[in-house]
Amino acid sequence: MVVQFYFGYWSLFSGQTLYEPWIYQMYNIFFTALPIVWYAVFDFEYEKSVLILNPELYDLGLKKKGFNLKVFWGWVLFAFWQALLIVAFVTYVSQNEGAIIRNGN
Repeated sequence: MVVQFYFGYWSLFSGQTLYEPWIYQMYNIFFTALPIVWYAVFDFEYEKSVLILNPELYDLGLKKKGFNLKVFWGWVLFAFWQALLIVAFVTYVSQNEGAIIRNGN
């Protein structure tokens, strides 16, 4: 959704959308709902008995090595960088003659 923010800045926050409405719904289904269901059903690395016998396997989460503020802000900055590249690429391509058909024919 950062791409939409950059597009809003580029279009002077006119309210014009970059994507069709059905694309937003597909995004909500495929990138927010389905991954949660997928990981809830299929994500397990060890059997319960192994976890009970080896509590050191929990150290990664307890010491916040996998997710902390530094990691979070790193991912946020990476998302903004990717969105900027996408908008710049699409803007560049759409400005070239012959890249897209302007009258819809």
